[in-house]
Amino acid sequence: MEIKIARYKHGGKVAPLFPLNKENTFSFNEHGKNAHLNQLALNSINPIIDSEKVLYYPIQTDELVFYIKENDIQKYYSDYGFIQEDIDVNSNRFKNTQLRINFFDSASPSSQALIYQLNLNTQGNEYQRGPGGSLYSVSALPVIFNIETPFKNIRKKTNSLGYGIPFFKTPVNYEIPLKIYVSFSLLNALDGKQHRLYSSNVPLNVSNLYEYLYVTYTLNTLNGKYFYTLDSSNRLINTNGLKKEISLNILNVS
Repeated sequence: MEIKIARYKHGGKVAPLFPLNKENTFSFNEHGKNAHLNQLALNSINPIIDSEKVLYYPIQTDELVFYIKENDIQKYYSDYGFIQEDIDVNSNRFKNTQLRINFFDSASPSSQALIYQLNLNTQGNEYQRGPGGSLYSVSALPVIFNIETPFKNIRKKTNSLGYGIPFFKTPVNYEIPLKIYVSFSLLNALDGKQHRLYSSNVPLNVSNLYEYLYVTYTLNTLNGKYFYTLDSSNRLINTNGLKKEISLNILNVS
């Protein structure tokens, strides 16, 4: 028995319905015909993967604060070439300077995959304002970013972007608890330079670079709750009540 597989149009081109060769013409006996076609149909259908995502929230933490430093000394916007006029007119280069946070599934650059990327633009947050609410002058304006819980002081405008980390509810290729490796960079919109950051005072060289480059987060779940924790071991992370204070030094590799 000879069966000709139907063809269909796709993008203006004629393509086979199933990935067959021999010009899509096959010979079957009556016994094997149905089994063979059923297998072709199964092979042409992608498996169904549960791609639903949920937000993992930090536990016992209402706020994350990131201090940009060099040799453990706080940096100010004037250190990066900004002038007072940038602050006064809220220039694009001022407000578009940002902290970039990358979340990877591995600490190995040769095999890691990017899970999530977060960009925090200049915020004008409470750490950058004086008692009257005005921004500090450019030479006294610290480069600090923060992330706050959206569930506290609901009427107050908060910088809550990034408080929850989106990830799969039921991961297929990962096991929970899952360690993720987080790197940080400061992107200066004034000169286009990117400064790598790390949360340690240990001088870096080629041999220890990847040991200290990342901050480790652990995603976990319990009783239908999805959460993450930060590993502060050998990192400049301080717990102050419900606040995590993370110091990030400019990375200079010797």
